[in-house]
Amino acid sequence: MPLQSLPDCFDLATHQELDRAVNEDISDVFTVIEHLSPSDYIILLVAIVRHSRGDLDSKYLAFSDAKKLMTTYGELRSMLASARELKSYREIRNLAILRTSKPPQPALTAGDDLPEDLHGTLSGSFAAKYCGAAVDGFYEYLTQNEKLFKETEDPKYYAKFCSIVQSSGTGKSRMLTELGKKDVIVLYMNLRDKDEKSGFPARDSIPSAILTEFPSTEKAYRTICYAFFIALFDLVEESLSVYNTGIIQEAVMEWVHKMCDMSHPPRTTTRSDFFRKLSAKYEKTHADLVRVQAEQRQETASGSAMPGVSEATETTVDQTADRFGNLTLSDLDTQHHDPQDFVTHLLFAYNKLVSTLDRVFPDRGSNQPKLVIAIDEAHPLTPPRYTRGRRPADILCRIVNQYSHVENGRPLWVVFASTTSKVADFSPPNKKYNSDRVANHGEKLFPPYTQLGWDQSASALGRVGNENVSQLLHIAGYGRPLWLSLKTALTFPERMLKVASSKLCGGNDVFDATKTSHVLAILGQRFGLKVALGHPDSVEHLENGVASHLRICLSTTLDRTWRWTDYPSEPLLSCVAAKLLHVHPDKLDTALTTLMQRVNSGMIDMGQRGELASRLLWLLAKDLFVRTRANSEVRETPSTWDEHLVDCQMIPVVDWLEFVFGPRIWDDQTAKKAPGLARKAFENVYLNFSHWVCMEASIAGSKAGDELRLDLWTQRHWQRTSAVQCCHQQRLIDKVIPIYFKAGTETKFQISQIFISDKAKESTASKDGLRAITRTDKGISRSDSPKDSSLPPYIAILADLGQPPAFSVTFPEREIDDRCLRIYVAGVDETTYPFLAQYPTVMKVLENLVRRERIPETETPYTKYLDAQVKFGSTATAQHMKWEHGSSVPVIEVRPTVGGRGA
Repeated sequence: MPLQSLPDCFDLATHQELDRAVNEDISDVFTVIEHLSPSDYIILLVAIVRHSRGDLDSKYLAFSDAKKLMTTYGELRSMLASARELKSYREIRNLAILRTSKPPQPALTAGDDLPEDLHGTLSGSFAAKYCGAAVDGFYEYLTQNEKLFKETEDPKYYAKFCSIVQSSGTGKSRMLTELGKKDVIVLYMNLRDKDEKSGFPARDSIPSAILTEFPSTEKAYRTICYAFFIALFDLVEESLSVYNTGIIQEAVMEWVHKMCDMSHPPRTTTRSDFFRKLSAKYEKTHADLVRVQAEQRQETASGSAMPGVSEATETTVDQTADRFGNLTLSDLDTQHHDPQDFVTHLLFAYNKLVSTLDRVFPDRGSNQPKLVIAIDEAHPLTPPRYTRGRRPADILCRIVNQYSHVENGRPLWVVFASTTSKVADFSPPNKKYNSDRVANHGEKLFPPYTQLGWDQSASALGRVGNENVSQLLHIAGYGRPLWLSLKTALTFPERMLKVASSKLCGGNDVFDATKTSHVLAILGQRFGLKVALGHPDSVEHLENGVASHLRICLSTTLDRTWRWTDYPSEPLLSCVAAKLLHVHPDKLDTALTTLMQRVNSGMIDMGQRGELASRLLWLLAKDLFVRTRANSEVRETPSTWDEHLVDCQMIPVVDWLEFVFGPRIWDDQTAKKAPGLARKAFENVYLNFSHWVCMEASIAGSKAGDELRLDLWTQRHWQRTSAVQCCHQQRLIDKVIPIYFKAGTETKFQISQIFISDKAKESTASKDGLRAITRTDKGISRSDSPKDSSLPPYIAILADLGQPPAFSVTFPEREIDDRCLRIYVAGVDETTYPFLAQYPTVMKVLENLVRRERIPETETPYTKYLDAQVKFGSTATAQHMKWEHGSSVPVIEVRPTVGGRGA
């Protein structure tokens, strides 16, 4: 096919700069034109594209794409040979097939789509100071893994590889490169899909082409993996061997820092030079191994097969296992380097590298990591492609297994990182197939590392004023580090919010309220949805949530059969979820209908006392108030980083209470002498919660006694715009919403609370329960917390969801009394909550949830006695500790009931 040239639009200086850069780049690869191999032509073409400053199509940086182009256009090879001989690449640069088809991009404005290539700006986040202890935890994890690998028997660990599994934007890539600053040689390579242009760090085209362009047979891919590791070990050993004078370790680590430099454009050519050399070395090694295989097939056909790693006969595998199963490093030094034996070749390269590492790190502890091959975005290796369901990753890890069990080996680790948990399950052989005998040294795999930290960019308490906590710049500091990283990459906040929206919806630009995965992500992030572990769809949902919907993996069992995941507090994501949920009234209705379908299927845990219904009720009331009644100048989408977010903004408590309960909220029948006291007490008071945080322990009262004081604890929730779902063991209350007394109010402290006790029972809750709610209760407040006389008023609500409509409110007339607005509210309809009249679907869902959440009361004496028998240990009382009750019949005096309840 003839090649067409475009008019030369470059000046002489531009051409000369390209010639100089390319000639310098390839000077140590080949010098004699007559001896150029097919791979040399490809290396030359890739070098020309690399130094073209974007004028040539970047897809030809990939070895595979460049190779296809060479195959299609046979004339290109002779042109490259001529260009190399002349050391001038002008003619290549002007070829139409190489020119990028994309026109120059105009400056982007706030309404434009996200740019495809954010590498230059995103790389700034890798140059910023590293915050948090994740890299220290990971170093400790690798050290512990090495110790376990050496000491664990019956069964042994399979190989020295492990994984990092965590949601997008949590800092996996940065942590891996940061490991180089702890004197670990890190070889970072990214295998992301070549169509993913905006991801960062960028795809490393050479290792990606080697490891993710899969041949049709498992045997062919295994040869690729052998060649990859052999070439990699050889090249690292050569790269380190040049440092043989002075302070060797310091010089080596300087090289490592350059290898981990993710700046764009790169400040040095260290990484590109390394991968270019790796490509050449791999091509040669692979060609040698393929030639050996061909020779072995010929020898087998002629009946004179040589011993080696061949699948043709079982004997050759057995011989290899006998020769290398217990081989030590010292033994390898005396073995003949036989390139015909894959395992021998691999172990020889490993041995040379280990010897060099010992020279670089003479004083390093035996378990501390020395070298880490970090394979990021490893999920392309996970789909099954070969017989018996084998994945490329299984084959790759089998090669790691080959050198991991060498006696007196060193801490060299392969680390796979991804958002998908499948990278944690690269499986050792579960059966001893004949062809697996060399590889089958162990069974156990290491659980993935998930602890990447949280809130690394959050402002210290007090640095942002109480009235500015809803500013985008402040809110973006909470949660994963991605959000503030995007601040430097994207000029306009709208773009960052668009990225967050797309990631929360699994890469989709639109929220599909009929899709379970979308709905459980949008609602789960804000409303604390709990997935029932026994449901058949739970595992798939939780794993998909981490991989595609920003759910966080908290931990994994040792056998990797179960993972605990959740949506931690992340107010920016809460605002994004709220915007998606309320983009149109139909979205909310459809999303709640989809939620009820999953509740009815048993997938979502509703709680036992109305917890889910109550969380939906209070937060949706706030959402709907903001969108219909709030007199606010806050824009739906901020245009600057100092603007406030709609769903974190302060809204008046007085107006919100009137929206929820109607004007009757101030009809206090007890305030005969001074009507209006309650309304006046809460004027200029605000709330701002955007999501729920679920607790696992009581607010106060533990034996450790290390809880924060109530005022300081509430202050931190105000700063984060979070409200609290209490644990089941919490005394008196179920929820806490922070409120803020704006500057100028007559109070020493500016932070107070709304305490909510919600019930979904068939019997009526006692009004005594409402009177018992006090913030000085030992389960709510520490003894050294400020006393009521110095604190602002607060609110207590008893929501009896499962009863017919009822409403009452009280507020003390005297300031010396407990300054608490107490609200009793029963039912869940438009009578109890007037705002629900405008939202019939919301009301219907809440009513259905309450009906489902009701627990039959065991109020009779004998049923209480029998119920306690199956709750052994739940308390330290005799009824829950004396199992002798199980065989006895107590004498219980049955008293008459009053009003349907036991007296």
